Amino acid sequence: GGGEGEGPYLSEAELEPPASESEDGCSLHTASSLQLHGNTADSAPSSPASSQFSMCSEDQEAIQAQKIWKKAIMLVWRAAANHRYANVFLQPVTDDIAPGYHSIVHRPMDLSTIKKNIEAGAGQIRSTAEFQRDIMLMFQNAVMYNSSDHDVFHMALEMQRDVLEHIQQFLATQLIMQTCESGISAKSLRGREAARRQDSTDKDSVPMASPAFLLSLFDGGTRGRRCAIEADLKMKK
Repeated sequence: GGGEGEGPYLSEAELEPPASESEDGCSLHTASSLQLHGNTADSAPSSPASSQFSMCSEDQEAIQAQKIWKKAIMLVWRAAANHRYANVFLQPVTDDIAPGYHSIVHRPMDLSTIKKNIEAGAGQIRSTAEFQRDIMLMFQNAVMYNSSDHDVFHMALEMQRDVLEHIQQFLATQLIMQTCESGISAKSLRGREAARRQDSTDKDSVPMASPAFLLSLFDGGTRGRRCAIEADLKMKK
């Protein structure tokens, strides 16, 4: 088509398939999306072996990501277990301690059960949403069983507020991580064009994907973050 002359930095192979798109003025956005389609189309069907390999590495990445998440969510669990009212919620409630508890509460939940469910191989808690669901269930059970003039009722509400704050911080940290990682993968897709800029940004972006960075960022403070980045750089050397 007549679109070949536009955008000299794109190869012909990348421009040919979506000719209709390139004729409509080829905005910057269209150019970058064309490049992405071009690159993925070129690399994907190359050979069954390569697609098998990418599936394999994707699985490994998922397992690695799950390990990192598990370590980080355990920090949130530990913060809950160290709360000044945590002893009320550490173990399953028995009918001896709370008469008639199991006739009122049909889905009991406590911190030790939550920990087991995170650590279990086929874990019943595999995401932050599932973790938050069980934490909320634990507090709602206490609020439902105890009358509003009971100490445990107010302990549950106060501790729930504090733990939810930790979960919100954790979710914000995860969001930062995902943004950094998607930034890195977008750069690698752009390839040649970004190579010059990548040299300068790699120093900052690579350590961000590491567990040390994630944990230090969750713990808060730029000092921790700097230490983690320095530690990562030393390991890389």
